[in-house]
Amino acid sequence: MTELEARAGELREQVGETLRGVVIADLRERDFDVIYMREDIWELYSDETQQEIFEDAVFEAMGMDHKEDLFEPLGGLEATVRVFEGGINVLAWTDDYGVFVGLGPDEDAIPSAVRAATEMQGMV
Repeated sequence: MTELEARAGELREQVGETLRGVVIADLRERDFDVIYMREDIWELYSDETQQEIFEDAVFEAMGMDHKEDLFEPLGGLEATVRVFEGGINVLAWTDDYGVFVGLGPDEDAIPSAVRAATEMQGMV
């Protein structure tokens, strides 16, 4: 088990079944690696849709510098949280890698997911 897989397992212990997935994205190579994905989640997204989601994350990372410039007093952008009707997505960034944590609609899990995502970006 890798360090990333171990950290994903710890997050799953903390938040339970609300954890849907953990994905590491190599932004320069435009490739991604699924660290954890709940079985029922695989069925929701085709391979094409997974690739589109990944490409969207790459484009978002490319715009990070602009967001940091807009909010300069806050420092570097470390993570974003998107709350949808049926789930929550946490994305943490470095220059080269992104960490995506997908959750069910449990807002109480956000702090744990943000901590895990920012810790994991330091592991890649």
